[in-house]
Amino acid sequence: MVQKNETVSMTEGGIFKQLFQFFLPIFWGGFFQQIYQMTDALVVGRFAGKVAFGALDATGNFIRLPLVFFLGMATGASIIVAQSFGGKNYKCLRDSLHTTMGFTLVAGCVLSLIFYLLAPTMVNWMHVPEEMAVHALAYTRALFIGLIFSFIYNMGYGILRALGDSKRPFYYLLISLGLNVVLDIFFIAVLHMASLGAGIATVISQAVTALLVLRAMSRLDEEYGLSFRKICIHKTNLLEILTMGIPISIQSMAYPIINIFTQSRINSFGTNAIVAWGINGKVDFIVWMMVEAIAVSVATFTAQNYGAGNLDRIKKGVHTGFIMAACTLVPLSILLYFFGGEIGRIFIDDAEVVALNYRIFRHFMAPFYIFQGIGDIIAGAIRGTGKTIRPMTINLICICGFRFLWVLLIVPMKPTLDMTLTNYSISWILMCMAFLWTYKRGKWLEKEV
Repeated sequence: MVQKNETVSMTEGGIFKQLFQFFLPIFWGGFFQQIYQMTDALVVGRFAGKVAFGALDATGNFIRLPLVFFLGMATGASIIVAQSFGGKNYKCLRDSLHTTMGFTLVAGCVLSLIFYLLAPTMVNWMHVPEEMAVHALAYTRALFIGLIFSFIYNMGYGILRALGDSKRPFYYLLISLGLNVVLDIFFIAVLHMASLGAGIATVISQAVTALLVLRAMSRLDEEYGLSFRKICIHKTNLLEILTMGIPISIQSMAYPIINIFTQSRINSFGTNAIVAWGINGKVDFIVWMMVEAIAVSVATFTAQNYGAGNLDRIKKGVHTGFIMAACTLVPLSILLYFFGGEIGRIFIDDAEVVALNYRIFRHFMAPFYIFQGIGDIIAGAIRGTGKTIRPMTINLICICGFRFLWVLLIVPMKPTLDMTLTNYSISWILMCMAFLWTYKRGKWLEKEV
């Protein structure tokens, strides 16, 4: 039986130390998860060529749709778990944990089938170039077959993280990463299976990670640990999870949906644009992992302290999050501004692609990361209180709505790649301003009766 001290309460003690110690495994977990995806891209790019490499990203936002929907549910569940843990309500915690796992198994099977069948239609709709279409479809369908393993890992990761344990999922991810590297080389370099081999390697690696997370959850404290015989769906707990999770899922799904819309426009500019944008996503995802790790740390800190009634402590936690964001995002932004294009050469050593990457980083990405960071930290704090509708609304209007209207109405006036990508920087600034205004009003922190 795992000892209780593997879970961590953040309701008392030094705030910076707690946030930083909680942040590190989440960041490195996100970093190595990106390395996980970058390994697929690197091996495919080196051994299968530019076309197969581009295929991994040509439908990337469609691939993320079922996962981000489910991550919304996982976030809703983790908020309830963190608040229950902070308030020492172990019965609610136990029931919520078993309900989430029951929901995970059902959702994994249903969504896997739906998106597997939708894959050919989406490849066509997104205007994937003909030479990439076969590779894109093979990779997409392989990942959808193994969707349930990704669901189990991410739900288990969210629950363990809500209990203050962000270390073990990180260790499991390292194991999975090592396995994925070996399998990528075997399937792609040895068997010459290109993008299909990358998909199969990912699914096998995720299956191993899912089993390890299930094992960890079954060894939690007996007051709330997972018992496979008790997995079921409690209506009351499911309703509470859906109430918190659905707004997050709607917001999370809106991002890849609008990005599908944007990606289809980018795809129309040809292979170099697709490849350059794909490399940009691989490289600057390090920034997103940094932002996500800080935001999740603040959200978990907020949820535990909200459950314990420590409202003043929450504000101090948010301010600490701002300091962490400034100390990490500013140096990273400078690095990518000057060297982002050259880093992309690791994947594809193509002069036109590298030049395009330099322009993307310098004009549309690196100078604006800090706005995204501030907005996401405030959004995480608000979600930690259980008020998930407010951040959903802001993101839907300032990010998704703005980007949709930009691509639909503004880009046709000047249909260039630069004009298409301008929507990212403007939408981040709008979102940041909206969240700062919400934060300063202070009503998000009021206890609901």
